[in-house]
Amino acid sequence: MFIVPTSRIAAVPLDSFVRIVRRISQLCGIVAAALIALGVLVVCHMVFVRYVLNQNTIWQTDLTTYCLIAATFVGSPFVLMTRGHVNVDVLPTTSARARASGWRSSPPRSRSPSA
Repeated sequence: MFIVPTSRIAAVPLDSFVRIVRRISQLCGIVAAALIALGVLVVCHMVFVRYVLNQNTIWQTDLTTYCLIAATFVGSPFVLMTRGHVNVDVLPTTSARARASGWRSSPPRSRSPSA
């Protein structure tokens, strides 16, 4: 009788799920890049129509705004997959330095009210 470890059985569906999510995230990144490129092209068209042809533009500003907002939301899975999100590491860096210097090991000083 052959016994298969349960970790190997559970790993196969999980690997395929991770692969599918990765492909979807990559597709979202491609769509977001295309939306940004479309927004850039529409802005170039808007500048040409407005300043060379001296005509009013109606739809270009709205489409550019919608493209950039959609690219932000559609591209977020790709950014999360590549760990490209913005990090603010001021607190961890400072607290690591403070811990190394012994800042947290001393009890807080009591402040006396100034008269």
